[in-house]
Amino acid sequence: MAISYRRCPKCNSTDTMPILYGEPAEYLGSYDKKVKLGGCMVSPDDKEYYCDTCENEWTKEQAIDAAYRKIKGIHAEVGGYMIHSYRAEIDLAGREVLWEKTGYMEEKFIRTIEDREAKHFISQLKLIDFLNWKSSYIEPYILDGTQWSIEVIREGRTIKKYGSNAYPTSWLLFCELLSNITMREFG
Repeated sequence: MAISYRRCPKCNSTDTMPILYGEPAEYLGSYDKKVKLGGCMVSPDDKEYYCDTCENEWTKEQAIDAAYRKIKGIHAEVGGYMIHSYRAEIDLAGREVLWEKTGYMEEKFIRTIEDREAKHFISQLKLIDFLNWKSSYIEPYILDGTQWSIEVIREGRTIKKYGSNAYPTSWLLFCELLSNITMREFG
């Protein structure tokens, strides 16, 4: 999982703790983890986590938004033996898209994308829960077939995901997103 709800979205610290709401029980003093008491009243807008480093408070949704904002680019490839292979490189920071098809008929296409396209692409990745995909999807009983790989370039680190003849449940939606932003077939 790439999204760490407990990592502070403001200063990136892991010196954080959950915020508990309601009347504290007597046993809370012996609670083995650090917690911040949020008060007796509970409301839908309450923050869920607290950073001991910068005193920031946030919700899971804010942590998710921060994780997707850190995506600077995506490199994706899919293909296999005796079929076309596709490659897409989405540079969100540089606002450029590269698409390639190799195999029988080779093609290459590069285009510039607008800010609104980049923001829409990120919002669609969030809807398919892209960052929470497992790191690998393998079907061990099929030889050859189709393989795919994805590199998610983010601030701080690159996340790699791959598969062989197995896919996340939202794989087809992901391929559709790549087709839309590259303006070419992918997958």
